[in-house]
Amino acid sequence: ADGLQTGKFSIQNDTVGGQNNLLTLYLIFNRDFDKPILVKAFDKTGLEVGRVKLSVDGRAGDAKYYDFLFDKRTYIEVKSKLTIE
Repeated sequence: ADGLQTGKFSIQNDTVGGQNNLLTLYLIFNRDFDKPILVKAFDKTGLEVGRVKLSVDGRAGDAKYYDFLFDKRTYIEVKSKLTIE
């Protein structure tokens, strides 16, 4: 509804000791967009294990990679669910 579309993503270790806590997300802007995005991570049982908010801005027609760095204690498992608000 806000003109934002997701593309490829990856989950990696951060550089300060976290494991599987860095989400890199490719965002495609179908309309001008300038507001924060909240990403939540849930484990395979549906229990929330982390959340991170990041200001995202882009012009219609742009596409960029954004890094969402969760707390280093957050471990995004293979069967985790991620939501974007």
